[in-house]
Amino acid sequence: FPSHDRWAIFLVLMMGTFGCAVLVKKNIKVRHFFDQLKISFPIFGNVWKKIILARFSRYFALMYQSGIPVLEAIKTCEEIVDNQPLKEAISLVHAQINAGETIGESFKKSALFPPLVIRMISMGEKSGVLDQSLMKVAYFYDRDVNDSIERGLKLIEPSLTIILGLILAFIMMAVLGPVYDSFSQLKI
Repeated sequence: FPSHDRWAIFLVLMMGTFGCAVLVKKNIKVRHFFDQLKISFPIFGNVWKKIILARFSRYFALMYQSGIPVLEAIKTCEEIVDNQPLKEAISLVHAQINAGETIGESFKKSALFPPLVIRMISMGEKSGVLDQSLMKVAYFYDRDVNDSIERGLKLIEPSLTIILGLILAFIMMAVLGPVYDSFSQLKI
C-alpha cells in the first residue's frame, strides 16, 4: 500500500473502533452482551466479578453505616456498578425489597450473586450488623483479587523471561552474525 492509503485505512479503523465503543456504551443490549462476556470469561471474568462485588459491598456498607435507607443505598449502588447484568440484578433486588421481601431473600433470588454474598447479607441482616458483614465481603474479595493477581504474575514471569531471552538472542545474532561472517572471510 502507498503511505497515503495506510493513513486512510488507519483513520477508517480508528473511526470504526470509536463507533463500536459508542455503540457498546449507548445500546443496552450490546452492553449487556459484552458485560456478560467480561464476567463469564474463564480466568479474568471471575476476578472482574469479584472486583465489582467488592466495590458494591463496600459502598453499600458505607451508605448503610451512614444512615442512608437500604432502598436508597441499593439504588445508588446500582449506578456505581459498571456491569449491566449485575446492575439489572441489583435493580431486581431493589424492586423485591420495595415489595416487602427481606434483603437476604432478595439477593438469594438473583442468580448473579455468589453464596458468600447472600450468606453474609442474610447473617448481617438477622444480627443487625449488615454494614460489618458487607465490609467483610469487600475485604474477602479484595484479598482474593490481590492473591489471584499475584498468582497470575508469578505464572507470567517465567514466560516473559523466556520471551526476553529469545529477543535478546535474536538481537545478538542479528548484530554479531555479520561481524562473525566478516571475520571468517578474512584470510590471514
